[in-house]
Amino acid sequence: MAKARAELVDGVYEHLVTDELAARIAAVLDTRTVEQDELDAGDAHVVLAQHLAHEFLRVLDDVPRSERPAGQIELANRVLASIGADDIRSVVVGSRIAAPGRVLKAIHAGAAPIRPETPLSQSTLLTRNRAEPALGHELAREVACADRIDALIAFVTMSGVRALRDSLDAVARRPGGVRMRLLTTVFTGTTQVEALAYLARLPGVEVRVSYDTQRTRLHAKAWMFWREGGLHTAYVGSANLTSTALGSGQEWMVKLCAADLAHVVEKIDATFETLWNDPEFERFDPDNPEHETRL
Repeated sequence: MAKARAELVDGVYEHLVTDELAARIAAVLDTRTVEQDELDAGDAHVVLAQHLAHEFLRVLDDVPRSERPAGQIELANRVLASIGADDIRSVVVGSRIAAPGRVLKAIHAGAAPIRPETPLSQSTLLTRNRAEPALGHELAREVACADRIDALIAFVTMSGVRALRDSLDAVARRPGGVRMRLLTTVFTGTTQVEALAYLARLPGVEVRVSYDTQRTRLHAKAWMFWREGGLHTAYVGSANLTSTALGSGQEWMVKLCAADLAHVVEKIDATFETLWNDPEFERFDPDNPEHETRL
């Protein structure tokens, strides 16, 4: 489970409440609405294990290089031995779990923020199963609670934009704004100029297009949602930004959470930055007729 930043900013959360976090929550209670859920018995083992794994990883990383790996092995064995003990004394300061067991869900001054139905701290796979939320519905909710958005989508159509329009319009009007970067392509001629024009005219949105249909042939589909609270998420899979893909299409999308797969999210981020700065992708200007004719 993710660690909260030093200061508790408004937004969605999914943090196990430790003694340290409980004190920081208390400091904002007079000015903010704080939502917390009781730790669910059904997945408490996952939440607690994530917390312990995060703390233990940090402790192991603090072992001096001159004492590795022997010092790390000794520490690991001590922890393993303590698991079966009646009294576990080796607790990281501030990381003892606050009774009775709560999970911080949101902090806000006004209306409660919209959040995805799937967890923000546990990676999963969306396959259009009846028990799962529709992809378009879930992406709209991810957009609604993001502070920054990056998207790499081969094909963008107006029908797909309409599926997310309410959320995109709402974040564009948010005080302070939300930056969104979109990379797309004209490969196969599917991407529609009206869709790119609509997006490019939204405050904070920049669109870049690859016009190469021979060499690049970008076919990737990925979304990245960045949050000030640290609960970044990414979606990678088969769905383009079309109404079929986001609704009735048999698409598979992996949701990757920085809370449990940080290294994968970091790689996605680095790859996107490389592509964003590649001259192959040119800035799209909705008011430039030449750009329209190239699509």
